[in-house]
Parts: sequence; C-alpha cells; structure tokens
Amino acid sequence: EAAVPPSRAFTAEIKGENGMKKILNGIRSMKFGIILLVLIMAISFFGTVIEQGKAEEFYLANYGAGHLILALGLNNLYYTPYFLFLGVLLIVNLTLCSLVRFRSIFHAGSKRLAAALKVKQGNNVAGPQLKRLEAYLEKKRYHKKSEDGQTVFYKNQIGHIGSFLVHLSLVL
Repeated sequence: EAAVPPSRAFTAEIKGENGMKKILNGIRSMKFGIILLVLIMAISFFGTVIEQGKAEEFYLANYGAGHLILALGLNNLYYTPYFLFLGVLLIVNLTLCSLVRFRSIFHAGSKRLAAALKVKQGNNVAGPQLKRLEAYLEKKRYHKKSEDGQTVFYKNQIGHIGSFLVHLSLVL
C-alpha cells in the first residue's frame, strides 16, 4: 500500500481512510465551520435578547419561562459549557483548516507568477507603447518580473494569505 506524502496527510480523501482521518477531515471542513458559526449565532441571539447576569428572582419574575432560562443557563449564556464547547470547536476547526492550507495559500502567488512567466504567448507590445504601458503600470504600483524574455506585471501578492489571516484573527 502506497504511503500518503506528509504534505497531503490531512488533505488526502482516500478510500479506506481510517476513522481518525475521517474525523479530522470532518472537523476541519468548511461545512462544519459554517455549521458551528450558525449554531453560535443562533445561541447568541438568546444571550442578546435575555438579560445576562441577573439574580434568579429576576428571571422568575420577568420571564414566563424563567425556570427554563435558568435550567438552560440562558441567564449567563456565554459562560455555559455548551457555548464554550462550540467556541473551542470553532477554534479547532479554524486551526486545522489553516494548518492544512497554509503551504498552498502561502505559495499560491509565486506559483501563479511562475506559471505566467512560462506562457510563451501573449500581447506583444513594443517601442513607445511598451514604455507607456510600463510607466502606467509602475505608477499603479505593479511589480515587474522578467525572465527568459518574458515580462509579467503583478500586484497584491499578499492577498493570497488573506483567508489565513482572517482565520488567525478569529482564533486570537
């Protein structure tokens, strides 16, 4: 049986994968992350509508379902074990997703640039038009890369790691 390369350890969706890989693939999936966000949003709605941190008598006197509010911990919702558990699961989901995709996201821009440099066809612009085009692109803060007679202008290489930075900011 062929071994899965380490770079594909988490991302490999192969037949007969063991239970642990299935669990990790499920936990790191975008679908699971979205489900967690929707659950956290729905539960947070109750924490927004129901006043938090009041005495038990307050809920019994002001809410018809005061006993239910107290039983479910909706009086101090953001500190209940189930809400904290959902938050921890979301952090695990984002961390696993980010770790698995980091290498491909980080190198996506340079791979795209290298592929563009290998293209042997394109718009051939020469003479004064080329000088005007280069001046315009440099004015617009494009970067220039030339290799083997090919020139590519590119911009916003950092944009490829945007999703990773969003995940990192949510985890922190």
